[in-house]
Amino acid sequence: MRVVAFSDFAPPERGGGVEHALAEVYERLATRMDVTIHLVALGSPLLPATETVRGMTIHRAPRIDLERWVGAQVAIAPRVWPAGFAAVRDVRPDLVHAHTLFFHSSLVAAAAARWYGVPLLLTAHLGSLAALPQPQRLAATLYERTFGTCLLSSARRVIAVSEDVGTHLRRLRVPSSRISVIPNGVDTERFHPALRPQGNRPVIVSVGRLIANKGQHVLLEAAARVRAQGYDFELRLIGDGPSRQVLAAQAERLGLGDCVQFLGEQSRVEDALRDADIFARASFTEGMSLAVLEAMATGLACVVTDVSGSRELIRDGRDGVIVPPGDVEALASALSELILDGQRRTRLGDAARSRAEAFGWDAVADATFAEFRRVAG
Repeated sequence: MRVVAFSDFAPPERGGGVEHALAEVYERLATRMDVTIHLVALGSPLLPATETVRGMTIHRAPRIDLERWVGAQVAIAPRVWPAGFAAVRDVRPDLVHAHTLFFHSSLVAAAAARWYGVPLLLTAHLGSLAALPQPQRLAATLYERTFGTCLLSSARRVIAVSEDVGTHLRRLRVPSSRISVIPNGVDTERFHPALRPQGNRPVIVSVGRLIANKGQHVLLEAAARVRAQGYDFELRLIGDGPSRQVLAAQAERLGLGDCVQFLGEQSRVEDALRDADIFARASFTEGMSLAVLEAMATGLACVVTDVSGSRELIRDGRDGVIVPPGDVEALASALSELILDGQRRTRLGDAARSRAEAFGWDAVADATFAEFRRVAG
């Protein structure tokens, strides 16, 4: 089977969950199912135009990042249009696979698939936008209801990465008969619990792109309230993005300079998670967060917001804590309780690890291959 896939971001770059997920799945498809995958991506000009990574051939068009202006992981690349059409023409694939409604490359995928008469499969990685703050919510909703619905109507089938995402697709008038729910996975051998020395002050870790919709600004406000209550802790933010300087200034303004660390991108996120006690994710929108899954697999007590995907992973009070998105008081209260109660942290972390063991990448690859065969006929 031959597949031409499209994604704005691709390994070895890692700025978000999409490129991580597709790398895990495509590598298994290439090695276990003998699928030939050509991935058309928007790449850094510092990377080769074409190379083989994790079993797939990546074709990169130089991208222009718009994160600084729009506050989200958004990029464009005019040259991805000829590159995408050339890939579909030359490879003559059995299907085209695009990722997310919001990637520039997904528009190219739909146009090239239609031009050459190749069936299109689309994976939707985001659920409801209702919790996004304005003006991001308005802009994202307008895009979703225009370009997004055109993409959805072009796709023969759509993969949703969570039940919530599937529900959101039905609200966008995608028939249930064209939707398959394939939850994301986690490598439970790479991400596993470890004993942490007792007596150290609790460490809260948050992993994610430093952009507005991930809610790190809300987490910092909550941390300041926890600090004001007299609790001693350390907050580590892992990831990078256009909001880094703004968040660093916010931390200083809130008097958190001595307890907040901005660690940037980490090649071994699993080590950073094993050094922590609590995981926090204050995002306003998700599909099914890989960062949350990885924290659960590491055995961390997780505090997440009540958004798509996360509410499917975390059962409030059983294997984590769920708070309303944007609610500083609720987030601060949840963190304070976990800082104070080490036994509860352990209990929630153990339950989270057990739940994460049900989500494996092999199963995701098997289900994705079944969709490939279904779409390719």
